[in-house]
Amino acid sequence: MKRMLFIMILLPVMIFAQGAGRYLNNNEVSQSFKERYFSKEEHDFFPLHVGDLWQYYYYDHDNDTLEYFEHRIIKDTLVNNLQYFKMEQPYFFYYYRTDDEGVIRGLDIYDNDNDGITDEEFLVDSLEVPYGTTYNGHTVLDTLWYLIDNDTLFTRLVFTFGEELLYTDKIGLTGIWPEQSEGCSLTGAIINGVTYGTLVGVEDEPNGIKPAKFELEQNYPNPFNPTTTINYVIARSEATMAPPRRTSELSVQLNVYDALGRKIATLVNKIQSPGKYSVQFNASSVSGGLPSGVYFYTLRAGNFSATKKMILMK
Repeated sequence: MKRMLFIMILLPVMIFAQGAGRYLNNNEVSQSFKERYFSKEEHDFFPLHVGDLWQYYYYDHDNDTLEYFEHRIIKDTLVNNLQYFKMEQPYFFYYYRTDDEGVIRGLDIYDNDNDGITDEEFLVDSLEVPYGTTYNGHTVLDTLWYLIDNDTLFTRLVFTFGEELLYTDKIGLTGIWPEQSEGCSLTGAIINGVTYGTLVGVEDEPNGIKPAKFELEQNYPNPFNPTTTINYVIARSEATMAPPRRTSELSVQLNVYDALGRKIATLVNKIQSPGKYSVQFNASSVSGGLPSGVYFYTLRAGNFSATKKMILMK
């Protein structure tokens, strides 16, 4: 029942929102077309080429606006003699590859399992599995079709960790539908030099998104020696939440403190616009060097302040 309800809700939303394409039910595609489709082509639910770009939008109820963001492949690299593609997403980046069986794998660059290894793989999705298959927290719920630029393409609906994802053959991720937040739809994409749908112009901000909230992320790697990376997000100030909605700049400070609360380094002290930023901290660059131990870093931007702990381990 949940799956049928999802499909019934999804179709009108996609048509109304005028995204890149329209989802079809299985019964809207003839059996003869399906047979021709599967007899001629292999599936590629996660295309990866340097220069590929996907643009999505969601409706911001608080501000009554459409917000746009992008995923893009910015380079490829070899890790453990395997080719990975670096995908830049809002606030994060990941390294992905697709193996010979069509399984999507990523690098654990943020060490999510806390084993100190950042070049091991984790499963992202495996879409070449039968309907109803459950694996590693993923369940293939259904098969749909996606009509874009007069092309009808095969789509898999996957439920994973509290959200439903729609992967479309030859295009990639076309829909993201979390259970507890606003869904995102594809507006357009560039895949291996071919443009699909319509790409909407966005303001010149990091990753093409106007963040709605401040964030201070956990440094990585952590523990570290001697260098670690700190990412943070500067949001629109309260003045930008009402018309005219324009980005505003804020005074931003990012400082590092020792366990006694003494400031030992200033990493950022400047005026910055809303967006995502990244800065490196090198413990060996501090005068006299730093001993192993617990340190803290604090972000201050306007009325926002947050502190996180990091560990230097030599």
